[in-house]
Amino acid sequence: MHSRYASVFGIEKLELNQHFRPAQAELSATSSLILSDTLKDDIERAFAPVTINSIVKSSTIEFSEQQLGLPDSNLTCAQKRALWALMSEHLDAL
Repeated sequence: MHSRYASVFGIEKLELNQHFRPAQAELSATSSLILSDTLKDDIERAFAPVTINSIVKSSTIEFSEQQLGLPDSNLTCAQKRALWALMSEHLDAL
């Protein structure tokens, strides 16, 4: 609801108590992404010697412990460039 209408009707925004709110790390670790078959195949081919066990939602593009974190299933051009740069860093380290 728009804040203007909320103030007219006297509606307060409620937030979940921090005790009951899940931690950010738990949210990102459990929410997996479903990629298009083409993008998933391209990523697996590019990471060829490295195995990716899962692709999860993350605020940044990151790869650790055979888990790839992506911000969304549809990547922008800048995000794709960052993903390919991350892949080449890992492959250069091998």
